[in-house]
Amino acid sequence: MPSKNSIHPLLTLKPAQVNIHTQTLKSLTFNDIYFNPSQAIEESQYVFLKHNQLAQRFTHLTNENFVISESGFGSGLNCLLAIDLFEKTAPHTAHLQLISYEKYPLLPSDLAKIQQNWPQLKPYSHFLQTHYPPLVQGTYTLTWPNPNIQLILIWGDINTNIQTRTDTVDAWFLDGFAPNKNPHMWQQKLFVHMARLSHSKTTIATFTAASNVRRGLEQAGFNMYKTKGFGNKREMLHGKLQPEHKPAYHLNNIIPAWYKLEATKRNQTLTVIGAGIAGCTTAYLFATRGWRVQLLDQAPAPMLAASGNRSAVIFTKLSPFDQAHNRFHNTAYHCALTHLHQLAPQLIQHKAYEACGLLSLLPDDQLKQWRKLLEHHFKNDTLIRIVNADQASHIAQVPLTQGGLFYSQSCWVWPQKLAQVLLTHPNITFLPQQNVTELLRDNALWSIINSNQTSIIQTETVILCNSFSVKNFPFCQYLPMKTLPGQLSYLPSNTHTQKLKTILSAEGYITPAINNQHILGATYRIHNHSTELTTTDHIDNLNKLKKYANSVYENLKTTPTNTMTGSIGIRCQTNDYLPVVGPIPKLQDYVHHYKELRTKKLTTHPKAASYLPGLFINTAHGSKGFTQAWLAAEILFAQLNNQPLPIDTSVYQAIHPARFIMRDLKRGKL
Repeated sequence: MPSKNSIHPLLTLKPAQVNIHTQTLKSLTFNDIYFNPSQAIEESQYVFLKHNQLAQRFTHLTNENFVISESGFGSGLNCLLAIDLFEKTAPHTAHLQLISYEKYPLLPSDLAKIQQNWPQLKPYSHFLQTHYPPLVQGTYTLTWPNPNIQLILIWGDINTNIQTRTDTVDAWFLDGFAPNKNPHMWQQKLFVHMARLSHSKTTIATFTAASNVRRGLEQAGFNMYKTKGFGNKREMLHGKLQPEHKPAYHLNNIIPAWYKLEATKRNQTLTVIGAGIAGCTTAYLFATRGWRVQLLDQAPAPMLAASGNRSAVIFTKLSPFDQAHNRFHNTAYHCALTHLHQLAPQLIQHKAYEACGLLSLLPDDQLKQWRKLLEHHFKNDTLIRIVNADQASHIAQVPLTQGGLFYSQSCWVWPQKLAQVLLTHPNITFLPQQNVTELLRDNALWSIINSNQTSIIQTETVILCNSFSVKNFPFCQYLPMKTLPGQLSYLPSNTHTQKLKTILSAEGYITPAINNQHILGATYRIHNHSTELTTTDHIDNLNKLKKYANSVYENLKTTPTNTMTGSIGIRCQTNDYLPVVGPIPKLQDYVHHYKELRTKKLTTHPKAASYLPGLFINTAHGSKGFTQAWLAAEILFAQLNNQPLPIDTSVYQAIHPARFIMRDLKRGKL
């Protein structure tokens, strides 16, 4: 645990302090209202939708992306109205991404209370409330029931976060509290970065007509105009980027050249190799958004290898440190829960899903430190809640001697049933028992070669999701990945243990009874790579259980270890414990183009990154694949469709396949 002085704003994001009276939502921090209390919808439509000409622009979209970026998410009204308009006017092949920044998010209870005043938006507001992100600083993506709509919420200071965004924005909603009430947001550096992210047809609208705002936007590169304001407001501003505008920042100042990916138009057909959790989620996500996907695996059915356990737990571990690892895990956790919640009705029919929560049990000294952190810096329980031993026992419905952190939204899912649900999509063709041994580039296509040296598919785009087997391809052999087997134990439940109502986690974990069995584990075979079940590992799993849930252990210990069943999962992970997601680099080009990094500096302008065309990777999720795979698929979809990334640039660089090449160059190892 960190010292008090090392706490980073990851745990200090402050929720909005508001006063709600009927339809009025007032900020106590800025002494200003969020919107016109009597005509909130009409004002938003007039200022932001009308003066960005969204109805006309949505109507004329084809299969394009349209990106709206907003300063100040607030109650979500502007975004909900834009989504409503898009669904009513845009063709079904178009895509909408909304990116909204908010430093002081509303508490979920306040959000629900104010949105009940807009019954005409209930389908949209209900979805938002259901999937509202935790109030932890970071980037969160909500994919709507219409999968062509994504809302990217960025919790934190817009002036900081916009500096690392690389989105191409079509329309701006400049909607913070009044400039004289909240001058921190209306800064020149914000306007400059807004211009950097804009293009010649980008429009902007704002409720204010303040002269310093108008001058600042014009100085940044926008042509601004005054027009009649809404209702009693005399004037407002709207405008468009100047055609001759040149950005004040080069993109290399935002993302290093070796991590950039140039926009490419693709034919929306895809081949995914590997039908574990990474491959199935990738295939499904692309298929739901109009791509035709062929999914290959050497096994006779999906999720029979590392993803082939009886159940998988969706979890995260909150950390007080603001690092790329932790931001990735938090974002991935929320992303997985959002997708699985939408699939829940189908999964529940198969008895393949339960949102039972997870108790992370902790020793008293650690629990005391967490209590101090959470009580003073994290007054929000949508992600976690701290509980003592009595409260933990009540949640679990079994006696426990430790308290801990309760992740109320965690769940378990049955992998094989999840695969069945995902792969029934009509845009997916599953090809089992295909042992891919080689990929050859033939003109503009990849030829996929099987073990009989036969080309079975020719395709423009390939995503490798086949775990450690990616190392069989020469262009992936540089990746520092290793396999780590682990054993799960399956124990029959009894009348006592069937009372367990949540997942318990400490050194290991145990699930509630699933089809009359508890899943217990998991071991880590660091030096033993055998794939055989062992009595030793069963005993190890039981001994871990004894330490954190002795009452459950006492009711399970009589099961003879030599009669226990279980499974072995072969985890694939990197030496930095993050997955590998993104385009596959040309190793020799990287070494040649960036060799000056061996001397710690570049004396020339770096060349653009060199990738194998149409070849991407999604692997090395370790034991967190069912939590991380959904976000990895979202990242790949954004890259292949030239859409805004659902993560910040530091996370993007932390999972990029080229990161190992760049580290070795800087260390003089290449």
